[in-house]
Amino acid sequence: MSAWTSTETAERIQGYLGVLFEALGLSSPQESATRLLADREQFNDATQQLQKQINVLDQQLLAQSQASQSARQQRATLRILGECSLRLVALAYQWPKERLEASPSFLAHCAQRPVAKLDYDQLYCSPDSTERRSQRVLAELPPQGRVLLLGDDDLTSLALASQHHGPIDVIEYDKRLLEHIQENAPHLDCYAIDLFLGGLPHELVGAFDAVVLDPPWDDYHAWCFLHKAHLALKSAPHARIHMAFCPLQVAWLERKAQRFWRRFAQVGLAIEAVEMTWHLYPLQGTEFMKLLLSHSPQLDSLLLQAFQQLPFGFSDLYTLRAIEGFRMKPWVRWFQRWWHIDSKDIKPFLPEHSVA
Repeated sequence: MSAWTSTETAERIQGYLGVLFEALGLSSPQESATRLLADREQFNDATQQLQKQINVLDQQLLAQSQASQSARQQRATLRILGECSLRLVALAYQWPKERLEASPSFLAHCAQRPVAKLDYDQLYCSPDSTERRSQRVLAELPPQGRVLLLGDDDLTSLALASQHHGPIDVIEYDKRLLEHIQENAPHLDCYAIDLFLGGLPHELVGAFDAVVLDPPWDDYHAWCFLHKAHLALKSAPHARIHMAFCPLQVAWLERKAQRFWRRFAQVGLAIEAVEMTWHLYPLQGTEFMKLLLSHSPQLDSLLLQAFQQLPFGFSDLYTLRAIEGFRMKPWVRWFQRWWHIDSKDIKPFLPEHSVA
């Protein structure tokens, strides 16, 4: 990430489109001054061909072995690679190039950020993605509204701090990131807490106009974050949760999609809006990409060879609000508060060099 430039996101997508179109047997994508893919007919042809070839490969895998775990994993991986590619084609056609550019000041913050650790389930999104997220949050935030970041490896707090003058709090387990955030925005209140095993400080309960999170994308860990986000949210009509989430994990790997989405209403949350493919996550050279490709189908296919050069994964941005008048069952409310709130006083994080 250290060498990232303002136009790099667009350049990576542009390069991948060329490889993908060649694998699909299509002519090179036609670009314009404002779009990476400007021709509607090309967009339709690429989408149809990609879906068709993915289905053919899926049927081949199904015919080889219907019951084995490895075959199911390969089919799931094929769908993930294929869906990411479809999303990038749609983005190239629908989005103006300027939407993929990051500001020089925020690029400087990202250049100094510690290297992502798979142990912390870190996969940094592109700098332009973080700025898109912050802009969406600011669009609904009162001028002096209080914001909580539940995990902040994407440095959303720094993107917000450059434009928002209200209080911003950050909870993050990786102390390297907390050091980096406080060096660049010392006025932010930061807490070093493991959001899987630790609780939300009781003084932060019901205190925030906006809660922002990009949790792990499996069922259990996502809800570890979401329950804390819900508890931190103010009881106010304008209060919102902004969650980055990729639905592919629960849809194809966990087989828990229905249960996952139904659970929102059960705990008193409504999905107000979904911004499709709002965030892009650079994959090349990451441990995540190596893990993904290790489960890729072993078939002789130009399309599968192209998928190996997939530049980005994605997540959507979900805006959530509390359902007005919702009453949680008393025993459920008691359990959530017992499990997700820490009754002890938790002091804000201080960088080591600032401790006397």
